[in-house]
Amino acid sequence: ELSLAARPAPDVWQPLSGYYRTAAGRWLLLHDPLPPHHRAALAVLGCAAEKDAVAAAIAGWAGEAFEEALALAGGCGAMARTPDEWTAHPQCSAVAGLPLVEIERIGEGQRFTTKLLSDRPPSR
Repeated sequence: ELSLAARPAPDVWQPLSGYYRTAAGRWLLLHDPLPPHHRAALAVLGCAAEKDAVAAAIAGWAGEAFEEALALAGGCGAMARTPDEWTAHPQCSAVAGLPLVEIERIGEGQRFTTKLLSDRPPSR
């Protein structure tokens, strides 16, 4: 079983983003980075924009059902899956042959450069 109880959402996330327990005791990551995602989540959940209200509302949903309803509403979130569950999921097959990151030129623009990771200050 996956246990995410001790993993708080990073401080850079919006207040409603984070891991929530679903009706079947599974974990779901609600990602609430932008206003449209925020509105979609609250519309699906039908609750106040408060962490406790969101947790109570998600606790009434099966993880996969909420994931589907959220996606259809334009929200962002996913049920945590074991490696075997992910391997069996259709999205795993859909992305299996794709690169982790792909850059595609869509037009001409101003050239810019980025610093190499070695140019960064040391992490704390």
